[in-house]
Amino acid sequence: AVDERHGEVGRVDHTRTRRPKRKTLTLRGRRPDVRPPRPTPERSRRVARTATPVTRRSLPSGMCDDARSDGDDTTDSTGVAADTPVTIRPACPGDAAGVRDIYAPFVRDSPVTFRTEVPSVDELAEEIRETRTEDEYPWYVATVDSGEREVVGYAYASRLRDRAAYRWTAETSVYVAPDSHRAGVGSRLYDRLLGTLRRQGYCSAYAAIATPNPGSVAF
Repeated sequence: AVDERHGEVGRVDHTRTRRPKRKTLTLRGRRPDVRPPRPTPERSRRVARTATPVTRRSLPSGMCDDARSDGDDTTDSTGVAADTPVTIRPACPGDAAGVRDIYAPFVRDSPVTFRTEVPSVDELAEEIRETRTEDEYPWYVATVDSGEREVVGYAYASRLRDRAAYRWTAETSVYVAPDSHRAGVGSRLYDRLLGTLRRQGYCSAYAAIATPNPGSVAF
């Protein structure tokens, strides 16, 4: 380069030439030009879990005992009738007939179950037996002692989706006999069911409702 004032040829020092500054926006502490790690099945499982990792979703002690045990069964004197206590306990295969009596009208007379045929007592007994054997999701029944054990409602949880990211999410269902509606049976069943899911480490629970169904929506 020629210096016109001194008539000398000089060099341009490129080492002193500054490049324009690059503006970087920070979003929640992470630079946008840093690529986030690729998701992996193990990472997805960690993200889906609660803050306290739970490695086993087995039910609390005594969950599968048909007999009453301390802290496992609850009674409520405000159940179907003022003088008829309602017991919430784990379901057993012997409850299948009572469960079917409650479930059958929902299948025959409404679209809420998305089933076209009423399952047999043996099919329901096997379903309850498998749930207890797998020891992964809870199933409770509400019973009253009116001379013989009578099932007036039941609630259970099941798998929402098969993919690994849904492993800490459950789908819930509750059914109550028509003559036991508005007696607190459904609320007590759900309280016990959701409490157990929370202790097992599940993050969320979903319920599918076929509309119009104002009663279930309100519940």
